[in-house]
Amino acid sequence: MKPARFITTIALAMAVSGCFKEDLSNCHNAILHFSLQEGGNEVFHGNISAVDVMVYDAAGLFVMNRRVTLSDLARFQGAKFQLDPGAYSFVCWGNIHGNEKYNGIETQPSPTVGYADVMASNKVGSADKVYHAANILTTPTTRANNIPAQYTVVVPDGGKWEGTAHFQSAHRHIEIFVIGFNEQGNTLPMVELTGLPGGLNTLGMAHAATLGTVDSRMNTQTVNVEDRTYAAAQFTTFWFEKNNNIDINIISPSTGQPVCVPISMQDAMAQMTDPNIIEIRIEIGFLNGKVIVNIPNWDSGDVGFEFNNGL
Repeated sequence: MKPARFITTIALAMAVSGCFKEDLSNCHNAILHFSLQEGGNEVFHGNISAVDVMVYDAAGLFVMNRRVTLSDLARFQGAKFQLDPGAYSFVCWGNIHGNEKYNGIETQPSPTVGYADVMASNKVGSADKVYHAANILTTPTTRANNIPAQYTVVVPDGGKWEGTAHFQSAHRHIEIFVIGFNEQGNTLPMVELTGLPGGLNTLGMAHAATLGTVDSRMNTQTVNVEDRTYAAAQFTTFWFEKNNNIDINIISPSTGQPVCVPISMQDAMAQMTDPNIIEIRIEIGFLNGKVIVNIPNWDSGDVGFEFNNGL
């Protein structure tokens, strides 16, 4: 009779908790919804194809990592967890695949997300369109183990917690337009960015110093603006501060060398309101054998040039 009584007790406990038979859909006490807003519209689907959720406890120690795939997201735009009662932080990243990877999310006090295959050459082409959920819910709290302040949630004893992870872009998109070099009979120049962040701390948007910096060099294509022909290149990089040490080099395709002194990204961004999309116009002139560089402001607001297909 004791085995029968034991089985009855287990069945009763499962029925009370909502977990019964083979249906485990109600076996969770933490529900995290995902959201990506643009212009007041929900645009998560079509922009984010996979989400990694890293869960840390109140002491900043790693609890688990959950990969939410595209097929999972088609069924539910979020993730559900069964956790012990207590305080947790959910750190979410979207679209980490291909050119990016995680490092040390379980063991390091400052885990990172960085470029996967560039450390040998220190060169990177372009980042995937990456998103980070920075403001998950309630009140920031200081974390142990040198982990930056995070938004913390509390899973109640005997109840459920439910909230939303609001994603934002984790990169900057840079568009550079060069005028003057090709007007002197030269072929189109290349544009190079040096000193880009090699990765970010996964718990925030800070540059991960341990991953160093990388460079990126792009060919340009012609874009006609106001009856003049610009050589244009666009880059997608990890997010960086306006106060940075990134340089812009204009490269001659015939020599592979810069045609002028490096141009400071910090100076070029000085008059900008810290947008995710950065548009920089560079004018190159020649006087008495010397190269003159000017970075004028755009005449009116965001120009919003459109690149030709294939750039």
